[in-house]
Amino acid sequence: MRDRFLAEEVWETIGLPVEECVGYVESSEDMRRFRSALFTRIVPTIRDIGLWGPKIRRAHSNMGIIGFADIDAEGLMRADERVAEEFDSRRRMH
Repeated sequence: MRDRFLAEEVWETIGLPVEECVGYVESSEDMRRFRSALFTRIVPTIRDIGLWGPKIRRAHSNMGIIGFADIDAEGLMRADERVAEEFDSRRRMH
């Protein structure tokens, strides 16, 4: 998954400087927020559905995302529902 985020093959294929592009992706605040939002959902789900074996834990640790396993996915889903309901409520008013 980490390799897909870095997209080295994409940068190479389109003729951009790979190391420079990878550096940008790794240091981009937008990409950090995106990865955080993504892994906040993915990692706890992997844990909750029983795929949290040693190999997966090691891979997540190597990617630096092991801490996302401690997130309360149920709580996040409830918060998402509240946000969606508030959004729908405001939309109906307009």
